Amino acid sequence: MIIKVLNQLLIYILSFQINVLKSTKLTATIQTFSQAEFNEWKKFLLSHFFNTDTNLLKGYEVIAKYFPALDSPKFTKEKIYAKVFPGLPWNDAKWRNLSSKLVKTLEMYLSVSELKSNQFEQKKLLVKSLGKRNLYPIFEKEIRSLNQELSQSIPQDLSTLLDQALLNQLLYDHPLTDKVGNFELLNTSKKQMEDYYYSQQIRWSCEKLVLNTMRKRDDENKAPEATAKLPTTEKPLSLQLYQAINNFLDNGTIEDYLNSKFFFLENIENFTLADQKFGLLHLINFGIRQNNLGHHSYSEDIFGLYKKGIEHHLLLNQGRMTQTTFNNVVANAAALGHFDWAKDFIEGFERYLSPNIRENARVIALANLYFQQKDFSTVIDLLIHFTPSSLTKLLIAKTLLLRSYFEFFLSDHSYFELLLAYTLSFDKLVKRKKSMPQKRITGCLNLSASIRKMSKVIIEKKWDTEIKNAFLEEAKNQDMLIGKKWLVEKIKSL
Repeated sequence: MIIKVLNQLLIYILSFQINVLKSTKLTATIQTFSQAEFNEWKKFLLSHFFNTDTNLLKGYEVIAKYFPALDSPKFTKEKIYAKVFPGLPWNDAKWRNLSSKLVKTLEMYLSVSELKSNQFEQKKLLVKSLGKRNLYPIFEKEIRSLNQELSQSIPQDLSTLLDQALLNQLLYDHPLTDKVGNFELLNTSKKQMEDYYYSQQIRWSCEKLVLNTMRKRDDENKAPEATAKLPTTEKPLSLQLYQAINNFLDNGTIEDYLNSKFFFLENIENFTLADQKFGLLHLINFGIRQNNLGHHSYSEDIFGLYKKGIEHHLLLNQGRMTQTTFNNVVANAAALGHFDWAKDFIEGFERYLSPNIRENARVIALANLYFQQKDFSTVIDLLIHFTPSSLTKLLIAKTLLLRSYFEFFLSDHSYFELLLAYTLSFDKLVKRKKSMPQKRITGCLNLSASIRKMSKVIIEKKWDTEIKNAFLEEAKNQDMLIGKKWLVEKIKSL
């Protein structure tokens, strides 16, 4: 018995050691590498300019045997240690020193690789280096050349303003720069910094307005006042975009929204990728909020913006699409009747979802599509045993099931008992989810209650115009009602 316990303890300790290695900074970073990057890291280690420790190359060779997964039970720190220090007993200090050096070369490689792909950053570092040496004529020429490059670059954004301001300041501050003759450099730098600061403030204001709306805060959040007057020169496009977005977020008028959308789409080619994503995100989210409030004329706008986002690759971040974006695109397209387009989107873009959420996102997307196509039996088949880990996705699935059972009941009243049982089960599930926002809980329970009351009136054959109008008025006046648009349209059709 004691031997059995000791064996189990030994297995536990060994597995713990393996897990420790798998969860280290070293392995976590390497697991993000492509094969090309992993090969390039070896070249980096072979370069005597960056590395003179041959032990690191030995460590690399062991890691290479288990790359890219690095999840083999044989991949342990002891294995690496034995290869690097053959014949030597385990020494924890030696191991820590080796792994620390490997991590440092990884970090150095990533920094150099990033710099290698960014020529402008290389030029900025070169200018700074020239400024520290007795090479003022070359230093001045390179700075003015860089500034010229920035002023002519398209697109321009906040980083452009900041770079220009800092370069002008760098040139002005050099001991050999004629301060009187180049005083305009200081003036220009000041104006550029004011533009940058004001633009950043407007951008932050946009984000805060959205957060305040989401959290239903009462405090006002107007666009901040600039601490200095804007330069009289034409405002950068990025600043104009931030101000336009801020206006419709703050005022919420259709006119401001349409003006912002027109400005954004007219100039989309001239914005940086970051500003393209910024503008698209706020326009779509504003449209979704208006749509949820019952202003359904925004649906086609949202669909058009999603298509524009796909065209310009704005719905992906680092090659991945979020499950929320994926499902929202499909739900929007399907609700508008663009069924073939929605199906093509699912098939074409599911590969951009992270593997751990891909199946869940695909199921919900298909369920939304089939629901809009009135194929309720397929919706039920897809979702009846569907148990995603995300609470939000679980409720989306259960709400679609609830609506599908109600649709079945309307065409065949023998489904009444099943529908009634499901509404009660649905209520219990929702009430158990204490971590869910109260607004969503109330919205779900209101939908379930409305369906339950309506089905009872229908089964008792008491449905008439007066009762129909009463249900319709109640649904329209509900501030918190999940599936409000669908329910209102359903009542109108009865």
